[in-house]
Amino acid sequence: HQSFIKEAGAIVLKNLDNAAFSVDQFAELLNVSRSTLFTKMKEITGQTPNEFILEIRLKKSLELLKGGDAVNQVAFSVGFNDPSYFIKQFRKYFGVTPGQHRSGTPKQ
Repeated sequence: HQSFIKEAGAIVLKNLDNAAFSVDQFAELLNVSRSTLFTKMKEITGQTPNEFILEIRLKKSLELLKGGDAVNQVAFSVGFNDPSYFIKQFRKYFGVTPGQHRSGTPKQ
């Protein structure tokens, strides 16, 4: 299981800035069917493939924000076409907006 997740994570990181990266492409790059990918991901991580991809994107965005990149640039760098949607997902996952995270503003 460990090697599967490691490979899956590497594939997501390699396609991080590709907003069009899909679960179908993900499965193809892992040489498994879409349904096998879903089943295996749920079994190993408790997440759907989309949740797995989203989590990696959001965690990578933390590094980019620490590096001083603008929020819009970070959004595009981690595969979001819409910075507003990125901010919404970031807040949902971390409990603060990217700007609040950067400034150290506590959760509300």
